[in-house]
Amino acid sequence: MEKLHEAGITGIFNVQTDIDIAHRGINWPKMLELYKARGISAVHFPIHDFNEGDLTSKLFDAAKTMDEMIN
Repeated sequence: MEKLHEAGITGIFNVQTDIDIAHRGINWPKMLELYKARGISAVHFPIHDFNEGDLTSKLFDAAKTMDEMIN
């Protein structure tokens, strides 16, 4: 995480579903805490992998959210 901060990363756009996060044993609230402590904003925008319908339905809002993060 420190390397992200050192590299100038200021935002994380996480597209993992809650199922993905649980399956990998990620403690998302703890991750948010760690990101915040390093001045990194994080957005959780779940999109199901390999699901064309889910991706298509969320693509515009995902791009809009990323644009807001950048600007």
